[in-house]
Amino acid sequence: MGPRTNEHGARRRARRKDRSAPRGASSTLFAAGGRVLAILGVLVLFTRADAYVVRAAGRPIATVWTMVFAIGAVVLAVAMYRARARERPGRAPPERTGAAPCAEQDAEVAQLRRQVTVVHVATNAASLVSVSGQAAYLRAHGFAFRTVSSPGPDLQAFAAQEGADVSAVPMPSGFAPLRAALAVLRLWRVITAARASVVYADAPAGARLALLAACLARTPVRVYGMRRLQLRAATLPRRVLLWADEWVACALAHRVLAANGSLRLEAIREGLCPTAKILVLADGCGDGVDAAGNFRPLHAEGRRAARARLGIPEDAVVVGFVGTLARDEGIAELDAAFRRLRDADRRLHLVLVGNADPRDVRSGLIVATLRGEPCVHVAGDVEDLASAYGAMDVLALPPRGETSSRVALEAAAMALPVVATRVPGCVDAVVDGQTGLLVPPGDPGRLASALARYVADPALRVTHGEAARRRVVAAYQRERIWDALAIEYRSLVDACGAGARRKGST
Repeated sequence: MGPRTNEHGARRRARRKDRSAPRGASSTLFAAGGRVLAILGVLVLFTRADAYVVRAAGRPIATVWTMVFAIGAVVLAVAMYRARARERPGRAPPERTGAAPCAEQDAEVAQLRRQVTVVHVATNAASLVSVSGQAAYLRAHGFAFRTVSSPGPDLQAFAAQEGADVSAVPMPSGFAPLRAALAVLRLWRVITAARASVVYADAPAGARLALLAACLARTPVRVYGMRRLQLRAATLPRRVLLWADEWVACALAHRVLAANGSLRLEAIREGLCPTAKILVLADGCGDGVDAAGNFRPLHAEGRRAARARLGIPEDAVVVGFVGTLARDEGIAELDAAFRRLRDADRRLHLVLVGNADPRDVRSGLIVATLRGEPCVHVAGDVEDLASAYGAMDVLALPPRGETSSRVALEAAAMALPVVATRVPGCVDAVVDGQTGLLVPPGDPGRLASALARYVADPALRVTHGEAARRRVVAAYQRERIWDALAIEYRSLVDACGAGARRKGST
């Protein structure tokens, strides 16, 4: 290596070290082109990447070239964005005379602490029911709070009920690059107008759009709420795309908040997120449970009324299910287990709360068959979940893969024992042998045996149900989670302000 090469390398190292050095036209053009490519790559290829997985002859297929192209492009896009962030030279610090500028910056940081503006982005307005009360709680603790979701009656109902500031932004759920680009532009406008300190988004589909818009708006703090993973039960092509989906959302965020501890460990094992970047608030239960308000055990008269609305006899033993009536949620295993139990005890009734997945033909046929049974009650989506829980004696939650712990904790708050599969999410919400029973996923025989214990033993139902409620009241009240969330938001914003102050003083 000659002296000319060494001299050229030294000049390049000196240029990287000098953060205030001006950039050349070619370097600026390359950086701008890289940013445009990153944005287009994320928008076009991962609006809903699973749209590339098509169904033929009843079997999911995907071409190798499509998968390689999609995954390679998104990895390249995020890598370019992160490289751009690392190599971006900082602005030249302002000239300082005396201590006045430092005092002025300290005042700005203190003002930032007092005025933390949170923009909460939800793809589907129906999911906002899980954060009911959060806006008012954070506002009472000095935050400004704005909710963004797709337009519709659910969003308007949320605004009226919570008194929250809302913005309607259509967000596509399928493969629609142009609509996704418009959504990012609209989200950028909302985030910029709100002068957001924090942008929070959950559900990977909406999180990609929201966090990308937050990147463009230079929002100081970007947070991704990881509710659940669906990798275990997915077929290989869909699993790869779902993994990339989650990885992009995690890469665009400064902090990832996992709903529970087992979900955090699963995300780390899958390589979705560094260990230091992902954490669990308090004891980990998503957004907490309103155990003192909506989800309280019903008295005898309320229980009779809840059963009467569903057409269930007062002396029946009721097994309940809440969720999507689909293969991944274990509807086939529940059907097989219930038929075994029904043959042995004619008092048994089954309540299904939720709708079938239109893409899951086999599960749709199972649900259609169940509808014809006089002892099965398909309630669909219900507004008053507490009333539905109140009609049950035991909740069955048999997903094949990772799931949210919300349903199990709501049932526990209603003093119901829960029979669940031993998968991430369920293992956090159910203490085996104390608040419910855990069984292996995909095993209808073990599921039937666990349910049979509660069907035959009313005293065991009461003992485990009361223990479940005590656990929820002690550890999973939503105010406890909101306190931890407020502290986390403050600490992230404060760290951002301290970093900016250190940068300005160099």
